[in-house]
Amino acid sequence: MVKVLSENYSWLFSALYASNEFLWDSLRRISQTHSGPWFLGGDFNEVLQAKDKLGGKSINNNHTNILWHRLNKCNMIDLGFKGSKYTWTNKRYKNMKDLIMERLDRCLANDPWVVHYPDSTVTHLPRTHSNHCPLKVHLERNRPNNGIRPFRLKPMCFYPHNDLPQAIITFKDNTTIWNRNVFGNIFSKMRKIVARIDGIQKSRHYPHTPFLHDLESTLLCEYNTILKIDWLTYGDANTNFFHISTINRRRRNRILLLKDDTGNEFRNQDEIMAHATSFIIHIYSTELLTTTLPEPRNHLEANSLTNPVREALDATLTNKEIRDAINSLSPSRLLDLMASTPCSFRNTEIR
Repeated sequence: MVKVLSENYSWLFSALYASNEFLWDSLRRISQTHSGPWFLGGDFNEVLQAKDKLGGKSINNNHTNILWHRLNKCNMIDLGFKGSKYTWTNKRYKNMKDLIMERLDRCLANDPWVVHYPDSTVTHLPRTHSNHCPLKVHLERNRPNNGIRPFRLKPMCFYPHNDLPQAIITFKDNTTIWNRNVFGNIFSKMRKIVARIDGIQKSRHYPHTPFLHDLESTLLCEYNTILKIDWLTYGDANTNFFHISTINRRRRNRILLLKDDTGNEFRNQDEIMAHATSFIIHIYSTELLTTTLPEPRNHLEANSLTNPVREALDATLTNKEIRDAINSLSPSRLLDLMASTPCSFRNTEIR
């Protein structure tokens, strides 16, 4: 148990090495008895997706599905990472055909832990003394105090007014109300969708009413569209993922590092903001806007058919062309197309 004295907060930490049925039975029992925040990390000795492996044999989909199922049973979600893509290698660098690299080490947590540490990050540190990468978990990040989020002007929100200062104030107030009442707050909309789905599934008429089934499917489709989740990728079994993905998506959308054209890295938030601003100013500069574009080709002339080719396409088929086309077909193909005996058909004279 990890106790954070400064926050008067504690959470369960489980270190994992390898993966077997006995271990996952123990972890499953912990998930059933422990409702508080829980962090799980270590070497799982198995990849979750094909992109987590480079070289060697293809992944075993049965093993992958079993691991996904076990993680879901424990209500765990992957915290992601930054740094090297793979955490383990067999170090056979001399022969690239024998080189294997995999992401075997990962960090996961349950819903309460992710909610309490929404800005946590997992970094894959360089391999130095082992064929595994050390994993560094940072619970908080130093973010600049930006105060109130800036108002963003959108092209479809122009509001005509003669008095510019008053127009700006009026425009901001009106568009804020419009965003809340007309366009709709995304999180409020999600809560309403979940409430409607819950009401449908609790209805005593739900098992026997096709209308409720169709309405449920429509609402689930809208919910998953908002979350930008591919249902076919994660499957029905990972229901817990969809409930926590809103918070998890915020974590993934954060920009923690930028790299310029020369390879310099920017990790400080002020440096990242300054570099992003200068990049946007540069791409909209006069130098780039006045770039000479190549003259467009006349595609109609380039793709036009010549007169002889056009006449050949319009010409009537001759008996010789028909006979040659039929004789070029295999007997089995003739049987499928003509539903007759190929030999007798070929012996028939074409006049």
